[in-house]
Formats: sequence, C-alpha cells, structure tokens
Amino acid sequence: EDSDPVELWPGSSSEEAEIAINAVYRQVLGNAYVMESERLTFPESQLKRGEISVREFVRQVAKSDLYRTRFFTSCARYRYIELAYKHLLGRAPTGFDEMKAHSAILDTEGFEADIDSFLDSDEYQTVYGEDTVPFIRGYKTEACKTMVEFTHFFKLQRGASSSDLKGSLAGNRP
Repeated sequence: EDSDPVELWPGSSSEEAEIAINAVYRQVLGNAYVMESERLTFPESQLKRGEISVREFVRQVAKSDLYRTRFFTSCARYRYIELAYKHLLGRAPTGFDEMKAHSAILDTEGFEADIDSFLDSDEYQTVYGEDTVPFIRGYKTEACKTMVEFTHFFKLQRGASSSDLKGSLAGNRP
C-alpha cells in the first residue's frame, strides 16, 4: 500500500515492462504465486513490444484460464464478484446493487463480458487509463462513503503477505 502506482509508457525499457508485468500478475491474481509455466508469454511479449497497453494485458490475464479456474469456477458467484472488484478496480464493491449488476451480466452475457464490464468502465479509465497497473485504492487514496464500505474493504484486503487464492480468514464466503 505504500508503493507508488506502476505505469508503463510507450517506449519504456524491457526492465520497466517486466516490473509492470509482475505488478499485473500480483494485482490481478490476488498476490498468488505464478509459476513460469502459468505465465502468459505471448501477451507478455506483446506488452514488451508495445503492441498492447497495460489495460489490454490486464484484460488477457483476467480472461485467462488461470484467473478463471482460481477465482471464477472455484468460488461462489458473489465471492468472485468481490474479488474481481478488488483485482480489477482496486476496491471493494460499494453495495449489493453493484454485486447484482455483475451477477446479471454473468447470467446474460457470461464471464468474459463481465471482465470487459470492469475494464471498459468509466471508473477504470478515470483511475488507471491505458498505462497504469491497477492497484488497491484504499483509505489512503480515496474516502469510503460509508463505514460498511470501510470495514468491507479491510476484510477483503487483509494484508500484504496474504493471497486471494487461499480464501479469506473466515472462508471463501462473500
């Protein structure tokens, strides 16, 4: 939470691209370890060559089988939605209405459309744009509207050494 946001501008060096790639994996995959064989080598090379933006690399990681099996098929629906908010927008859902809206997208359009709804949102564009790796936006970067949002954020975030892959301290419940 004390580190600066990671940005990758056109013309960045290979080392800067590698830092951005690792930051995307860490954020989008919930701080879980990614083995070399699980990495998305083709999208990584596209990002390093400047053929895709950070946002498009985030999209490919979020739509990957790796993300889908870790957080969509193995979690309850509302737990997946909570984690998608955390991974892609850097915050907890503000309320049940946001959760219901994403549940409706899942029912009518499916998993990939739900991922697109996060990454194509005005909120994502305003906060991260094309070149910034998503990061946790917490009490230090913006005010929560209610005490419930504040406490929900901390329950969802837990700590720097935790991983979303292992579930929460209270189980895999939303």
